Amino acid sequence: MSLGIKKSPAERDAVERCATLSGASGIICNVVLCAAKLAVGLLSGSVAVLSDAFNNLSDAAVNIVTIAGVKLSRKPVDREHPFGHGRVEYIAALIVAFSIFAVGAELFKESVFKIINPEPLGFDPVFAAVLAGAVGVKLWMAFFNHRLYKRSGSVTIKAVRQDSLNDCVATSATIAALVCSNAFGLRRLDGIVGAAVAVFVFFSGIGILRDILNPLLGQAPSRETTCKIEELILNNSEILGVHDIIVHSYGAGNVIASAHAEVRSDMELVAAHVLVDSIEREILDKLGINITIHVDPVVVHDEKTERYRRLARELIGGYEGYSFHDLRLTQRDGKDRLSVEVVIPFEEKDCEKVREELSRKLKALCPEADPDVTVEHSFV
Repeated sequence: MSLGIKKSPAERDAVERCATLSGASGIICNVVLCAAKLAVGLLSGSVAVLSDAFNNLSDAAVNIVTIAGVKLSRKPVDREHPFGHGRVEYIAALIVAFSIFAVGAELFKESVFKIINPEPLGFDPVFAAVLAGAVGVKLWMAFFNHRLYKRSGSVTIKAVRQDSLNDCVATSATIAALVCSNAFGLRRLDGIVGAAVAVFVFFSGIGILRDILNPLLGQAPSRETTCKIEELILNNSEILGVHDIIVHSYGAGNVIASAHAEVRSDMELVAAHVLVDSIEREILDKLGINITIHVDPVVVHDEKTERYRRLARELIGGYEGYSFHDLRLTQRDGKDRLSVEVVIPFEEKDCEKVREELSRKLKALCPEADPDVTVEHSFV
């Protein structure tokens, strides 16, 4: 999941409608499936079927969380939450993920007990028919939630879709275990299949958790987002370059960003302010992103600065994936001080080692200047 452009009010309304549809249909289907599987589980004595029934009951509770989470995420800003409540949806999806973990753990525990203490299972073709019908219902729910996810992009609906697919696998395996145990007298098969399904369910929960944690931890914005921001900033001829784009998402309802825009150092301060202020408003109007642009003055048509810039470009350009910006020439104790910020790939972990190496090589190229090198990783 990547950070995207802020959703419009109409798009957020669509997300809420999709979540409500997903939750309401899920509550009805899961309550019916729980009752049917509970009856089959009690009559057959199958621990896998009983666990599957309680799984559907927990799914109904998750559907309620889905509706509540998306509705709460639409709450307006307040004093305690000046960036809105958009991340509530991620918390709702976390609840879905942890409910999947809980079901997987309980199913695994019961299955191990069944392997150690196997019991004969009661069987009736009606049982298999009921469970096969449950698989059909869950397949429809997975397809329905997939359509809703494509329309809304809601991470919570995506988690519910995955949970429905998990149920299809779990119930199918349960049918196989019930039929084979009856046909071949394999008493431990019910427990073995239950344990295998539990492991599958647990790992699917890990996948959902990974999708949720990325935006919560602060993932990089999508390339689409950064390209559109760069394009709108560079559309102005007075802007010489842009770097240090940072994007923070507080849910679909609020995206905050910042960027550094390079302008000529001889540009009047008021003119620079008016320029970036107009760009900020344009980005807000077109992308729905609240952005703050920092003005970086760049010296142009200065022979000494251009010489240092050329030497820095030759040095840093020799490293794959490296780039630099904010090259400035100042005076300190009557001597040139050459400041430059270098962006390195994330594969390079030791920023201090890179800084020392570049400082040493830059000093060799420019012995008359004191290099001041800053090394950082990109924010995009």
